[in-house]
Amino acid sequence: LQSKERANQQIPYQPREGKMISDINRAWENLERAEHERELALREEILRQERLEQLATKFNRKAGLREKWLTDSEKLVASDQFGTDLASVEAAFKKQEAIQTDIAAFEERLQNIMAIANELRTEDYHDYATIEARKKNVEMHWEYLISLVTKRRQCLELAYNLQRVFQEMQYVFEWISDLKWRLKSDDIEKYIMSADDLLQRHSLVEADIYIIDERLKRAISDADEYLNPDANIDGYRPATPEEIEIRIHNLQKSYEELIELARKRRDLLEQAKGLSKFYSDVGDAELWIDEKQQTMTSPDMGHDVNTTDSLLGKHKLVENDMNARYGQLEALTNQGESMVKQGHFASRKINERLDMLKLKWDNLIQISSNRADNLKQTHNYYQFFSDADDIDTWMLDMLKLVSSEDIGRDELSAQALLKKHKDTQDILDNYRQTIDNLKTSNLQTLTIEKQNSPDVQQRLQSIERRYTELLELSKLRKQKLQDAIRLSRLLA
Repeated sequence: LQSKERANQQIPYQPREGKMISDINRAWENLERAEHERELALREEILRQERLEQLATKFNRKAGLREKWLTDSEKLVASDQFGTDLASVEAAFKKQEAIQTDIAAFEERLQNIMAIANELRTEDYHDYATIEARKKNVEMHWEYLISLVTKRRQCLELAYNLQRVFQEMQYVFEWISDLKWRLKSDDIEKYIMSADDLLQRHSLVEADIYIIDERLKRAISDADEYLNPDANIDGYRPATPEEIEIRIHNLQKSYEELIELARKRRDLLEQAKGLSKFYSDVGDAELWIDEKQQTMTSPDMGHDVNTTDSLLGKHKLVENDMNARYGQLEALTNQGESMVKQGHFASRKINERLDMLKLKWDNLIQISSNRADNLKQTHNYYQFFSDADDIDTWMLDMLKLVSSEDIGRDELSAQALLKKHKDTQDILDNYRQTIDNLKTSNLQTLTIEKQNSPDVQQRLQSIERRYTELLELSKLRKQKLQDAIRLSRLLA
């Protein structure tokens, strides 16, 4: 325009200030620069929005995964069924530890999506309200899961502690059962001779029972704590009071049975100890009776009066010993009868031993009486022949007197001999009583069999015959002396 005006020799056009070509060029450049910058800004915003969409998508995807994991975990830890024994509860405890480990690891992943949500909020994501709602939902599930896990652990600890108590009660119960078996295992009647050893073993069992008593009291005391209504976690109880009471009742009942078994066994062992001594005393008594019986059944009855008297003296000592023993046997019998009256477990055998002892004693009494009678009969028999020997000796001496051929030298000596013979005749006549006593009193001491035996009868006949001969000889000597006196007078 200015060039044309100059060519036309016109005054060149002067634009207003700011409308200069340079100004327009500068403005255009500014416009192009601004347009370029806006394009860059739009591109950056588009990229940012795309990134935010990607973050939102990532958030939603991860939030979905976390929600599913949290929901599954909630279902997993929602159960309070941990089993009914210690092994199951310990397994649940290990599972709980694994869950808590997973949760601890999960918390970092949860923080990652929380960081994404915060970034979206910071970047002013257009649909942040949806993100915020989902974030709160995840946080709510997380907090709920943490509360469930905390409660579950508390419940597990409660259940674990109770199962430990139950296990201790089971240990005590099994220990009691073992001791009950040991208390029932022996047939005491077969081992009465070792009653002292069994009593010592029983004392060891009683020591175990004392230890059990302490553990039992602790276990029951621990179990009683779970009967308290406050022993629960938000209403959760690892076992019902009825179940706990049944376990306590069964344990106490088993322990009471053990105590009763131990008491009865000690009574039986004490009875066995007494029975052992009783059998020993009875055995000694029977041995003594057998020895005395063997002595008194000896065929030795002596061979004369002296040996028979000696045997009678010995037998008298045995009888005195028997009389002394009778008190001991009576006390032993009373002891056995008392044991039977008290209901001793071996009453039948005690009665059998007492009957056998009484039978042996009665048999010994009979044997003693028979031996005494036999010894007395034998003594009387030998005494009879001893007296008969004395009579024969006496008659032999008298025979020398009455068969003497001495009739004196004269009348005086003959009269002296006659007077002496008269004294001899009186003695001979008086001796008739001695012979009669032998035939009556002495003979009556013998048994009928002995009285009628050939030896006795022949001896009596021999004595009677000799005595008659003595009387005849005495009469003959008297006649001879009288004849001698008459002859002397006639010769004078």
